[in-house]
Amino acid sequence: MGLINTNTAAALQFGIEKDFANKTQHVIFYDLGSGSTVASLVKFSSYEVKEAGKPKSISQLEVRLFALHV
Repeated sequence: MGLINTNTAAALQFGIEKDFANKTQHVIFYDLGSGSTVASLVKFSSYEVKEAGKPKSISQLEVRLFALHV
C-alpha cells in the first residue's frame, strides 16, 4: 500500500474522469492552511497502447513541482 500527499490525491480525483487524449494540461493545486501553504504543479497527459489489437488511450499525471511554505 502506498501513501500520497493531499495535493496528489486531489490531482488524481481531478483527472480520473477527464480525457487527456491528444493534449497535455498543467494544473496548480494548492492548500492554503492557517500555518502553511502547499502547492503542486501537476502535468496531465496520455499515451496510447494496443490492447487486443485496438489502440487505447491511457491517462497519466506527473507532479512536476511541489512547494511547501511555512
